[in-house]
Amino acid sequence: MVSDEDRWNRGDVRAIRRVLAVVHGVEVEILEGVAAVDATGDVVVAMPDLDHVDLIIVSGRPIPVLPLLAMQALFDATGNRERAAMVARALGGRS
Repeated sequence: MVSDEDRWNRGDVRAIRRVLAVVHGVEVEILEGVAAVDATGDVVVAMPDLDHVDLIIVSGRPIPVLPLLAMQALFDATGNRERAAMVARALGGRS
């Protein structure tokens, strides 16, 4: 574990907890209770249902991650157009 923060707030994204870790040489950001918020602090995109996660394989181990559609919604809501476009391309859509 590299860092562990309670009540992390970047301004446009906040979380109850944020952990940065290195798992088998891969940097991982873990956000618990994450939500995208607007300029007034109102939630615009809440954490998706974790019963529906994708799994990526790192060094033969499955790691649960947010589905790309959920990531795209968070990026769109926070105005991160470059990352939203990158996700759209990964999903086979237009940027």
